[in-house]
Amino acid sequence: MMKYLLVSLILAFAYGEGRIRLWQHYLNYKKGGLSREITETTELRDKWNDIVSQVEVLEGNWILYQHFNFKGKILIGHQGDNIAMPKGWNDILSTVEAIPDCYFENVDFPGHDTDKLEGVRSSYYCMVRCAQKEGCLSFTYEGAKQECWLKDYYKFDMAVLKNGVVSARMSCFY
Repeated sequence: MMKYLLVSLILAFAYGEGRIRLWQHYLNYKKGGLSREITETTELRDKWNDIVSQVEVLEGNWILYQHFNFKGKILIGHQGDNIAMPKGWNDILSTVEAIPDCYFENVDFPGHDTDKLEGVRSSYYCMVRCAQKEGCLSFTYEGAKQECWLKDYYKFDMAVLKNGVVSARMSCFY
């Protein structure tokens, strides 16, 4: 039964949706200046490329990419976040992607590890192990190495793109 529940949840979270507001410069944010609202994954190939200094996440969850084609460093924004671009990020944002609320493919949440489990056959079994561990709030699974990283935290502001990795918040599976 649990396996079918997980499959249903994964399918339900396959596509993200939401609203995000980009501000051209930090001062414009403070004074109500030039902004743009986006409701779907967008590459900023117009005049908005490389000019964003402030981001408001109005609804949903978003990955903010440094470069086009979902490349470069990333930031993750959750609903309610108001993100001033950190050092090195000001005016370099090129792609924004609406993401599912709970299940993140090819995204690693570094840190807050409580256990490293080896020989775990799938992200499903990693999720089961997290559910069995008191205090486990999220996990990251690396399929090629069959490694499961249990974590005691679930809101991650910084994340790393990594092929073959799955990260998820446990609160979505209860």
